[in-house]
Amino acid sequence: MVYDNKIYVVGGEGASGYLNDVWWSGDGGVAWAEETAAAAWSPRRGHTSVVYADKMLIMGGTDSSVAYNDAWLWANMTYMTPPTHTSAFSRETGGVWCTGNLAFIAYVVYTFLK
Repeated sequence: MVYDNKIYVVGGEGASGYLNDVWWSGDGGVAWAEETAAAAWSPRRGHTSVVYADKMLIMGGTDSSVAYNDAWLWANMTYMTPPTHTSAFSRETGGVWCTGNLAFIAYVVYTFLK
């Protein structure tokens, strides 16, 4: 996602497992800097994120044992606030887009094959 003329990448899956790190680039992705190695939300992949009302919103995802339906708000680019109630959307993965004063959330639920 893009905020304040920087590209941000949050969480995902790496060689060592699921991540809850935050990285940013101010030069279009040539050089990257780590904002934090461990944000307040659980490590995950398949989540969605968006900048809305000058804040980053990170929602959903999975760690292959838990399908999250939480939402985390990152205000002022310095701290995470946990959800204050159970999220209204379903679990797992999807997308979000904003227009005007509205945020649209689309989520897909699927079952893991074990």
